Amino acid sequence: MAMLFSIAALPCILWPAVYVGIFDGWIAGIVAWLGLQLLGGLATIILRIRGPLLGLHIALGILTLPAGYFLTLSNPPWQ
Repeated sequence: MAMLFSIAALPCILWPAVYVGIFDGWIAGIVAWLGLQLLGGLATIILRIRGPLLGLHIALGILTLPAGYFLTLSNPPWQ
């Protein structure tokens, strides 16, 4: 089950970097992606997100993924 959620979350990881890349260039997109990865990992460590709190974040993420997919596909920046 966790693998399915990881696959479903790939656009959440990639789309912000793609948006930055489209508007500011591909180097900025790569830098944004690396920054988001580092900040996400640091936030998890600093806020001590684990155990039951991690489950809450996964549940909230599952609820918001369809909205993110809809917004991304209904109004893409390349149109």
